[in-house]
Amino acid sequence: MTMIARITCKKCGNECDLNGCPCAIDYPKITDMSRDAVCKRIKAALVKRSGKQWSVTGGRGTAYGWIRISVPKARLGCARLHEYDWQTNRCQHCEAFRFEDGISGCEGHVCTESCYRAYITPEDRTDLARLLGLKRLHFQGESIPSSTDYYVEYVDRAEGRLPRKHGVPYWD
Repeated sequence: MTMIARITCKKCGNECDLNGCPCAIDYPKITDMSRDAVCKRIKAALVKRSGKQWSVTGGRGTAYGWIRISVPKARLGCARLHEYDWQTNRCQHCEAFRFEDGISGCEGHVCTESCYRAYITPEDRTDLARLLGLKRLHFQGESIPSSTDYYVEYVDRAEGRLPRKHGVPYWD
């Protein structure tokens, strides 16, 4: 049986797990919160932690401020998407249940011209989800909304820490 050390946190006043309370982590200060600086910091952290290149780009036009994390174009492939039966929620090829797993690909999927080199492969989705501390990742990558709280959350995630704050949707 594993014992979890709990202390009364001096910052939040709660009984916290020493390793699990964001108050117990010595967070580095993020001085430049511009979109481009956050993109560079997230990309550098992901490359350092994984040894693989990642595409971290800022949005253009009306999406300026949003950030997209994906793989470089050369690593795009087939997402091996499941084809779910709408009545049973099971894949028609491999019998996987729709709500069990949000990352792995379908073993029975047959690639076509329309799916080749268009999506993040299940292997890269698994790696990126693990690096960001997420359970699921969309086959087109992760989108970060244009907000300081979201920027801070994803810098912390990319650098391998519990997020000190979580972004809150600001749209309807």
